[in-house]
This record gives sequence, C-alpha cells and structure tokens, in this order.
Amino acid sequence: MTQDRFDKLIKDYNDDFLHLLRRASRKNYNGLLSSFKRLRDLYYAIIEFQDSGKYLFRILPYPLSFRANDDFLKEIGFDPAEMKNIYGFLEFVKTSQGEEFEEYIKIYVNGKRETPRIAGNKQRIEQSGAK
Repeated sequence: MTQDRFDKLIKDYNDDFLHLLRRASRKNYNGLLSSFKRLRDLYYAIIEFQDSGKYLFRILPYPLSFRANDDFLKEIGFDPAEMKNIYGFLEFVKTSQGEEFEEYIKIYVNGKRETPRIAGNKQRIEQSGAK
C-alpha cells in the first residue's frame, strides 16, 4: 500500500463515520450498531498500518467515540438538534443493549476497554503536518 492509498483509506473511513453520524442525527438508528462495529474494525486496521511505521497520518481518522464531544460534532457540521439526536443514539444503545456504546462495540486500547486515542504518534503526526 502506498501513502496516498493509506490517506484515501482514512478519508473513506472518515466519510463513512460522518455518514453514520448523519443517520444518528436523523434518528435513523436501524443497523447503526453493526455498522459502527464494522467501522471499528477499519479504524483498528488504520491504526495498525500507521503503527507499522510505514505510513504517516497526513489525515487524522475521526475518533470512534463521540460521547460528550460537542466541539468535535460542531466542527464536522452538526447543529444542536442533530447533536441531541446523536446523543440520543447513545441512550438508545444503553437502553436496548444494556451497555454503553463504547462497551457494546468493544472499543479497546492496549487490551483495555476505553476510548481510543492515537497514542505514541505525536512525532509522526507533527512530521507529517497533519492537523
């Protein structure tokens, strides 16, 4: 895989993530959990590719967890009513599945369930100029 292909993979991931959030913002929750699980797998593949040292984050992947992240949601174009529906999706998951969203889709970092973050890549990100 080339760096340009890696960049396209991240762009495609971000586009898919945004599409799923748009669906949640319209209260279209059908099938979102399974879609987020598939997206989680792509997210971790992107992280593994980058951790190999062969690729730089010239484009940062969106974080899988969007809980209590109003600034992020505003930045990518959601208004307060849409954000309320997105957070409503989190409540829907908790009510219907008995677990928080992050627990249900099993977001892991270093073998632990927690909100993912791109750790240890600060130098490579700075070198790549990603924002």
